[in-house]
Amino acid sequence: MKAISLIKPLKFVSLLTILSLSLIGTAQADGGASATASSTVDWSAATFSSPATASGGPNPYAELAQAYGYYLPTNQFTFNEAKAPAWTPISATENFAPGTSATASVNSTELNSLATNKGDFQNNAQIERTGFVNSKNGTVTITVPYSLNITTTNSSTGPCCYSATDEVGIALFNAAGNTLEGSVSEDYTDAFGSVADYSKNGVLTLTVNDLPAGKYWFDFLADSQTIFVPEPSSLLMLGAGLLSLAAFSLRKRAA
Repeated sequence: MKAISLIKPLKFVSLLTILSLSLIGTAQADGGASATASSTVDWSAATFSSPATASGGPNPYAELAQAYGYYLPTNQFTFNEAKAPAWTPISATENFAPGTSATASVNSTELNSLATNKGDFQNNAQIERTGFVNSKNGTVTITVPYSLNITTTNSSTGPCCYSATDEVGIALFNAAGNTLEGSVSEDYTDAFGSVADYSKNGVLTLTVNDLPAGKYWFDFLADSQTIFVPEPSSLLMLGAGLLSLAAFSLRKRAA
């Protein structure tokens, strides 16, 4: 596990992504190749050091589901989003082509992100759930089980391959949502199908000490991404693309 800032601006990285998409969109994916990435946060098993509530917040909603991506040969961007107040089950799906889609959903049991790719696409599914928790004796502790799953199949006859990444995370902010108090995440990237199948189950634990008494805003995240990459030399551009997609929603939330 590692601490990260889930709201760090990545505008420069976004520009690199646009450049990379214009460069890598000329090759075509092979019909026998595919990639699937999914992340799950087990909301039903989450624990909080004080009772968590969904009321209020820096935004008028506590649920945010986003599904979006690019068709690489033409750089066409498509996007679907769902938002809801409190802890209301929601889902957002973007169907790009047969076998290629992104779905982000949340219900009373879990947050789930799923991206599948069988074409010339870069796609992403991201789901967030937010709420409030009070510091207890100056400390906030949040735990939640998670799972990451990636499967890639790269045809030997195709130009190259697919890559995929999964991420889950917890972030804690002040009540206004403009100061990050602490964060923790777990992520995995299968670059160019180096690992055919990947699966991991674990528990995220975020503990922040020495907090003033009061209310704090937390944000749970599950994110899954896949991308067709025609040449191994595109690895740097791939990394830029994955990072900018991961930052897309939280930049939008902060706007």
